[in-house]
Formats: sequence, structure tokens, C-alpha cells
Amino acid sequence: MISSENMPPKEAADPLVGTVRALIEGARKGVLASLLPPDGAPYASLVNVASDGGEPILLLSRLAWHTQNILADNRACLLISKEAEGQDPLEGPRVSLIGRLSTIERKQAETRYFIMHPKARSYARFTDFNFYKLNVEKAHYVAGFGQIVTMERSQLFSSSR
Repeated sequence: MISSENMPPKEAADPLVGTVRALIEGARKGVLASLLPPDGAPYASLVNVASDGGEPILLLSRLAWHTQNILADNRACLLISKEAEGQDPLEGPRVSLIGRLSTIERKQAETRYFIMHPKARSYARFTDFNFYKLNVEKAHYVAGFGQIVTMERSQLFSSSR
């Protein structure tokens, strides 16, 4: 059993960093949780995801509730899971990425995003769409029952990896 509750966080996380980064890099979709103004009630929505080689990139419309929420309070959580046909979803690996969303330059994001989501080219040019990057502060990885590790940003995106 691997659990950050049974080991010091660094020792528990180190062997799994590559696995978590591969899960992020391969993601095409995720569940974005944001906070509804004015009371901060949670709101979750399905979004398309790409990666810049590390952190998740999203293409969001200002008309969507999740974007309006982010513009009011940029704290967010993005759940990415790997699903296998016929497998109980709770047995598969997943990671909750906790951080803050911020807009990024179109040129910085569109090449990688459009490789993952070519149909997005048709609506990405509308003026209400912008690219956002989740600046991950913490990752909570669950590989299945009893295999849970929490990683800080410095562990997940260390330059030595």
C-alpha cells in the first residue's frame, strides 16, 4: 500500500511523479470545480483538457458559469481520471489538481490544445474564448484503494525530472 498518510510525503510521492505527470499529459477531459459567487458554493463542469508538457490548459468561454466563477475567484480544482472499459471507475488512477487558473497567450497554448482537440479551432476564434492554464499548487493522486499520495508543486514539477 502506498499512502502519504503512512510515509513522509516526499518518499511516498517520488516514485509516482512520472505516473501523475503522464496522467496529466495524456488527459483529454476533466471535471473542473470552481466557486460560485457570491457565497462560494461549489460548481463542477466537464471541460476539455490539454497540457503544455506539465500543467493543464483549458479553452473556456466567458459565457460559461465556470469561467464567470474563475474571473471572480481563480481558485479551482481539476479532476483527471484514467478510465478503462469494464473497470470500476474507483479502481482506476485519478488526480485532483488544486491551484489557480490564469489566462495565457493564445500562441503559447493553441498548438498543443488543437492537437488534442482539433474541432476546437472552429469556436476558439470567437471573442469570448480564452486559454487558461491551471497553475498547480498541489496534486492529490489516487491509484486505487489505499494508494493515495499528495504532492506539492515542487515535487510534481521539479526541474530534475
